[in-house]
Amino acid sequence: MASFVLDFNEDEGESFHNGTFQRVGFRLLCSMFPEHFDKDKMDEISLQLHNAYQDFIANIQNDTILRYIVTMIPKEVFKKEPSLSDMKNMASFVLDFNEDEGESFHNGTFQRGGFKALCSEFREHFDRSLSKEIALQLHNAYKDFISKNGQPEKTNTSQERQFVGIAYQIPESEMSHSFDVEYFAKAVSHVFTKYYTTPGDYVAPYFVFVQSSGMGKTKILYQYKRLLEGMKHAERKRVALMVLCRSQSTADPRKGEEAEVFDKFMNLKDIVVWIGESNDTIDFDKTQFKLFQYLDKYVDDVIRESEPVELVLMFDEAHYLLRKLKYTKENEERSMEALLFRLVRVWLRTVRPACSIVATFSGTSAKLKNFRIASDPDPNHETDTRDINHRLLRSRGVGLFPTFFMTTTIGCLRKKGGAIKIDGSEYQQAIPYGRPLFAMMESKNELHEDSLSHILRRMLQLQKATSAWKGNDSALLSILGTRVQMGQMAVEVSSNLIEKGYANLTFADDKTATICFMPDPVCARLAMCMMDEDFKMDGNLEGAEKKWWVLQAKNLYSNGLCTPEKGDFGEVMVALYFLMCADVLRKKDNPACDLRKYTKFSVSLKALLDLLVNGGKTEVNSAGELAGEEPRAVSEAKGDAGRQTETASDMDVSNDDSRDSKKVKVDKQSITFGAIQVCRNYNRVYGQSWKEFKSQDYLKHLYKSGVGFYVFPGCDHIDLVFPLKRSDTDSKDGFYFPLVISIKSRAYFTPAAAEKERLSMEDMAKTSGLDCAICLLVVFGSNVRS
Repeated sequence: MASFVLDFNEDEGESFHNGTFQRVGFRLLCSMFPEHFDKDKMDEISLQLHNAYQDFIANIQNDTILRYIVTMIPKEVFKKEPSLSDMKNMASFVLDFNEDEGESFHNGTFQRGGFKALCSEFREHFDRSLSKEIALQLHNAYKDFISKNGQPEKTNTSQERQFVGIAYQIPESEMSHSFDVEYFAKAVSHVFTKYYTTPGDYVAPYFVFVQSSGMGKTKILYQYKRLLEGMKHAERKRVALMVLCRSQSTADPRKGEEAEVFDKFMNLKDIVVWIGESNDTIDFDKTQFKLFQYLDKYVDDVIRESEPVELVLMFDEAHYLLRKLKYTKENEERSMEALLFRLVRVWLRTVRPACSIVATFSGTSAKLKNFRIASDPDPNHETDTRDINHRLLRSRGVGLFPTFFMTTTIGCLRKKGGAIKIDGSEYQQAIPYGRPLFAMMESKNELHEDSLSHILRRMLQLQKATSAWKGNDSALLSILGTRVQMGQMAVEVSSNLIEKGYANLTFADDKTATICFMPDPVCARLAMCMMDEDFKMDGNLEGAEKKWWVLQAKNLYSNGLCTPEKGDFGEVMVALYFLMCADVLRKKDNPACDLRKYTKFSVSLKALLDLLVNGGKTEVNSAGELAGEEPRAVSEAKGDAGRQTETASDMDVSNDDSRDSKKVKVDKQSITFGAIQVCRNYNRVYGQSWKEFKSQDYLKHLYKSGVGFYVFPGCDHIDLVFPLKRSDTDSKDGFYFPLVISIKSRAYFTPAAAEKERLSMEDMAKTSGLDCAICLLVVFGSNVRS
């Protein structure tokens, strides 16, 4: 077995030694030694072996960094001299910090901010009041160390451990609807029409398809290709090819599941021509020639078969084309961002009488701003590292086609046979209402703890399980955003959360990119667990207390890293307070804080409302006061309005049209609240009527998903909606009705103003014909706009 692993793909430059051995290699190992491995479990075994291999490589890498850390850090900067174990933890922190940004300890680009974060993370060893001075001292020592000793050696591990392949279940699964494919087809046709009518107006005939991981991008491309293949030969004027980009070749791409999906494989190792043996600087002209040769062959193969009028080239995993490459110009070393992508774009501009071409570039890790470089500047005014003195790189036009991001795939598998496990936990039943990849994995019993660990590390933007995420603003936004959205961020932050997390792109142009966090029970549950200081996973992944998370949310807003959707953060803090209070109750149902047991979402509405009114306090201490864990998103600002609120035991539910009519008594314990995240719903109808809240199917869908939602900005009556469930009915599924919440950010709110708001909501509920609703007014004690 060792000989097999040693020899496998060694001649391709990808091997066990340099950290690039892939899962497919372990699968072939199982096939080569069938007497020792269960052939029915090859996928599971190969995943297990690959994960163990990645951990093994990471440990070797960590030891290398440790030697550099120990040598580099001057002992006089320590307030308390660290043990070897402490130094190992510091090495892990340095290893992970900003690694995915391309600026890391390994390549000589580790920044002063990283050392400041190191001081903060290990504050028991560094004087916190001198963190700036120490960070400067460490950074200077680091630069001096690099100049004398060279860059630390780094094994070539993949950016993230893939727990499923790019072609996972693509041919086998069926589309639940055709809307996304049809919309994609319209986007392709739009480019063909516009570009080939006025080519001088545009940079090139292409557009970008960007969306977060697990949303079905590759599936949409595959189904579009199938759509064209299904046309009658006489009507077939357009042909699509799927091209998988790889930085280096793995196993033979003509074998395995990828070969069933992709038509062509672009191995960049075969295209890039390096000068010398250092693989540091490329030969520009030779690289361009080989790339064009590769692409020309794609066209020749298709024309030879069917002589198409139009060809659609769909590049998947296209982020590999965005790598910054060095080249030599006039005996000077230069570099350019996205060099290969720019060359592909030049090739697309070539006029071909026999064939017109449109390209799409897709991939989770696609950096939107690089794909949307408008044009290459005049080389006579060269001030940017992306510029290069080659006329062929300059386009006539400057127009770019809109980014495609339409994926209406959330919850698309919920009606698939067997998708919802009737006898499963509330968590298992919620999964099909979320991201299609996770729903598919759950249906195959593949959403096990290793996979969940990978998902959580992606949310925290870690390569492996460490506590380094606490100093990463993107990781904090990822967790908080998953639960309560957090509003909008700068393009760079938004792009990062799409590329390396699970945020969804909702709009993009040359200057802006807006995101949201869609209903996703898997990610929301993990984010919920991370807000429990007793939660642990994968050895080193640990949650943090709720007060800490509220402070982080406050700091993110104060520092301007995000801005609330409606202009003030009151509704976000109230939503977070509701979820955290529900989490306190959920924890009682999951006392072990074990991921496998944290599967019950529903809590008593009566207990939740009592907890909300009491500031999140759950127990009585010896002084007779309520005590316990207190999520303080709004508890400090309850004031008079909070004291005016009725407790749950005083509440009745009306189902009669007359305000003075008799109230219907309901078993309060039978009403449950099950939301674990809050999303956005821009349906404008809620400003005029709440009739949609009468739909049992609609409310059941929300409840089963574990989702509440903010209404559109400017809605007069309410800000937040949660679905509730009554189980004391004759219906087997129970009865669903809304909890509608009006949030007022005020320093003071009079009883008369509170009564006016109550009557406004009650009138809206009655005129909308609701059989049942609970209307709640929450005052967030602040008049400061964020």
